[in-house]
Amino acid sequence: MCTPGVRLPQRKVNDFWENGRWNEMLLRSAFQRVGVPLETAADISKIPIDSSAETVLNRTTQYLQQLITAGKLGKEQWSGCEGVSMFNITSWKEKPRKQIKLIRWIPPDTSWLKLNVDGVWNNEGAGAGGILRDEDGNLICGYKSYIMANSRKDAILQALCLGLNMAVGRGRHIWIEIGDQGTAETLLARKYGAAELRHRTTEVRNALKRLNVKITHTPREGNKIANQLAQQGGKLTQFELIDQHSASHLIKSMVRMEQLGLPNFQFRR
Repeated sequence: MCTPGVRLPQRKVNDFWENGRWNEMLLRSAFQRVGVPLETAADISKIPIDSSAETVLNRTTQYLQQLITAGKLGKEQWSGCEGVSMFNITSWKEKPRKQIKLIRWIPPDTSWLKLNVDGVWNNEGAGAGGILRDEDGNLICGYKSYIMANSRKDAILQALCLGLNMAVGRGRHIWIEIGDQGTAETLLARKYGAAELRHRTTEVRNALKRLNVKITHTPREGNKIANQLAQQGGKLTQFELIDQHSASHLIKSMVRMEQLGLPNFQFRR
């Protein structure tokens, strides 16, 4: 018998026979100690014992192979077995490990400002948030606001409109970073998207005409501050503007971490 972390006496197959039949109680006792499903003992006990020990071993081997293929016998049960090479164990392939990707906030070029925006939408309501920073990562201003939206994309477009209005007069060169790839692609392709969002998209495009902008997408992990502001905005009753003095300790800490180049982590398979 195999011994996956459990010390068992070495036994032969015929040790489990009694009066020409399988001793099911002995099989159950042995299998239970090594973690093999108890129904396995009942199924093996149905294999008839004849004069050919080879026939019994072949049938038992076939049944064990079926259990391995079905995923009922894994590495844990077969740990320490020397005879495992006689079985097809391709079903024991390890699950792919999660990959970790580091996501950093990238500051804009000299004389540029960077605007991160996000919108949230759920059954409880919607919120918008945005933050404007300079080339050194300093917080210039930000906002959070409750909004009326019909979808997350609608909330993001409204967040962008509010952010652009906030940025006007603070600099002409604006790098816009959005946490939704579909929205970024729609704006870059000069499309208007779904019919119910065309008025929002038109509003954004009109606001973009006043500035020299570039638009990029960042993963959710790279847009945490804007998302946090949007979450807070959803709980407000009006628009609220923030700066480096009025921002909460949480927002100030998040800004400082990104200013120092500390990454956020994205986990994916």
